[in-house]
Parts: sequence; structure tokens; C-alpha cells
Amino acid sequence: MQEKIADLLRDINGKERISDFNMDLFENDMLDSLGIAQLVAALEENFNVEIDPEDILPENFSTINEIDALVHKDKV
Repeated sequence: MQEKIADLLRDINGKERISDFNMDLFENDMLDSLGIAQLVAALEENFNVEIDPEDILPENFSTINEIDALVHKDKV
């Protein structure tokens, strides 16, 4: 799932694909607040989940691994 999240993120930000799933996305200018909104929509569509608005916090989107954990949490 991390691979697909990395692909979605690349589609959103137009930058190189991320291979380090623990890299801080904000510090490396790979994600911003608008990108989070776009990514939430893409995650919900691609993984058939509904992300709780209360979970849309920067700390849940800081790395691909954090995003993966969030998607799995909302898939239950």
C-alpha cells in the first residue's frame, strides 16, 4: 500500500517518487495543506475508505508510513 500512496503523492505534487517511507513529507516540501486535501480525496477513492475529518491532522500525514497507518485504521 505504501507504494500506491507514494504514487498518489507524486501525482499530486508532481515531484519525484518517494522511496523512503519514513521521510518527513512537510520538511522535504512534498506535502502541504492543499496537498493533504487532495491526498485525502485520492486515498478515499483509491482505497475505498472514508477518512474521519478528526484524523485529518498534519501528524497523520507526516510520512508515507503514517498515511498508511491512517488508511488501515479507517478501513476497519
